[in-house]
Amino acid sequence: MLLVLESDPKSGLDLSSDTDLRRWNVRRMKSLEVRDIVSQKVLWSKSFHSPIDSFDARAQSDSIVFVSVQKDVINLAFHQLSTGNQLGQVAIHTNKHSFHVTGASVAGEYFLVADSEQRVTVYDKAGHETAQVFGSYAVADPKLGVFAASAEDRRITFYDLSTGRKRETLNLPESQAFYRFDKTGQKLFVLTTDQTAYAFDVGRLLAPAPSAGN
Repeated sequence: MLLVLESDPKSGLDLSSDTDLRRWNVRRMKSLEVRDIVSQKVLWSKSFHSPIDSFDARAQSDSIVFVSVQKDVINLAFHQLSTGNQLGQVAIHTNKHSFHVTGASVAGEYFLVADSEQRVTVYDKAGHETAQVFGSYAVADPKLGVFAASAEDRRITFYDLSTGRKRETLNLPESQAFYRFDKTGQKLFVLTTDQTAYAFDVGRLLAPAPSAGN
């Protein structure tokens, strides 16, 4: 797909199936188009009647989130990236701007929001908070019903998507630089700061330990 900012058509941004795109300070952006990267066909477009402050587009979760701030409330509008259909909204009270949103995405029937206080909060599509964990970045696999977040170097923790219950912790030999689920959702790809790549079988990691005697 190709994201094109209508205010400057030359600033088209390639968003392949393996990339995320976050843009900040876009209050002057009045509209955008999402096009097929091969045919250049416009898939959908959107005009903004009031300014937005940023957006977070993630090809893998097929989501784009528009963020706007009004007084001390952060408003997030979640849309499907491929169609433009709106999936839901979340309004977050910041207690006089004590924190800001650093990332947001769609995970099946839930929304994931990361903030500057190193928290990942899960909301349902009605905008109600269902769980909150410590972490700076979260990726989810709705099919397995889990999301992964990291609050410490060399550790990535898996949580239940609907409840936030801790499922398993992955310990790494070096600090993590990047991680995401693969397209199948069965493996977690991790790149560490020493440029070593790992692919972990998530189903095996989350499988219950065999009972004694088995």
